[in-house]
Amino acid sequence: MNLSTRFSFSKSLSNVFAPIDQKSKSLALIASVGGLSGGGSQAQSLQRHHRAKLQAQLHAQRGYTNIQLAIGVLVSVVAVLGAIGGFTYVTQAKVNNQLNYLADLKNSTGRLFLQLGSATASASSAATLNTYGFFPSSTVTGTGATLKVSNQWGGAVTVAQGTAGVLGDSIAYTFTGVPNDACVAIGLGVDAVADVVAINTVTTKAYGVSTVPATVTGSTACGSSPAAGHTFVFTIKG
Repeated sequence: MNLSTRFSFSKSLSNVFAPIDQKSKSLALIASVGGLSGGGSQAQSLQRHHRAKLQAQLHAQRGYTNIQLAIGVLVSVVAVLGAIGGFTYVTQAKVNNQLNYLADLKNSTGRLFLQLGSATASASSAATLNTYGFFPSSTVTGTGATLKVSNQWGGAVTVAQGTAGVLGDSIAYTFTGVPNDACVAIGLGVDAVADVVAINTVTTKAYGVSTVPATVTGSTACGSSPAAGHTFVFTIKG
């Protein structure tokens, strides 16, 4: 232990035991005052005065210690609430990122259909869509047949021909590894960006109708807790 560490440790011990030493001294003074003898009424009055003063000091010291404990508990509660709030904030931020990502995919899908007319099997591949700038470069690894796209949770993003009304009228984007705490918020927030939605193979939004909340929260959709996270399929028309 170096000199600085010894000094800090010694100082900490002094801070811990200082109130105890003070109380011991006060108790000793009370005992000595109580031991006064003789002296008549003046001595007795002095004895009562000192005893009352020292007892008041002890009471004040106890009150100060209780205030310290209350402050410590308050700080702990604030820290816990802050951690929970921070976690909620991060989750909501990622949900917003996902919904914005889907909105970008919807816009890109619309532009692609203006050029191609429909989503053929060859056009509906991650490699082809990547050449049109569908995916952020930071989420793409590999090229051609080995190209892979990941999402913000570390799951995979895959692409296939979609079927909203008929085969080829849309593109189906599959996202895996979506965590439980984001599942419901995403499932309930996609009406404006996807035409058909399925969570863990359960259709929660059919073509031409709104999302069914009870299906999103049901035991086979977001109500389940798959170890690898939830799988979403967003079918977006051109």
